[in-house]
Amino acid sequence: MKRMLVSICFLAVLGLFVPAARAQTNFIFSSFQCDPSSCIDETPIPVFQGLALVTFDSTCTGGAITGISGRAKAVVGDIGQCRDPYTPHAEIDRYRSTYLDDCGNPYSVDSETEIAEIKNAGGAIVFLDEAGVSCDGGTTGPTSNGSRPC
Repeated sequence: MKRMLVSICFLAVLGLFVPAARAQTNFIFSSFQCDPSSCIDETPIPVFQGLALVTFDSTCTGGAITGISGRAKAVVGDIGQCRDPYTPHAEIDRYRSTYLDDCGNPYSVDSETEIAEIKNAGGAIVFLDEAGVSCDGGTTGPTSNGSRPC
């Protein structure tokens, strides 16, 4: 009995020296600025030749990377005018995901996706180009779907 009491006291004292579990660092944007400020650019009507361009600059927390900069650019008729009109659309999409670390503690990761689309006169997407980066250093893409017209 005496031995068991000593063991319990020893474990209790030892428990005082165990460091508390620390939550995973969040990898989020501390700043994010687009030009234009809406992070979306599109010609107001279909064009035979034109451009949609969005640039951005950001700063990340967490220490994996310092920040992300980039652009989304959709060009219609870059070699010459197209025979049919198209609408170039460029967009920067930001989103936050929540994950659990090995101890079950939640942490957040901010990401951005650069999207360049070309739509026909009816609004259907005929070309799509996407790529993205996360504040934890992860990347997606680039992926392209469809055919770039003219």
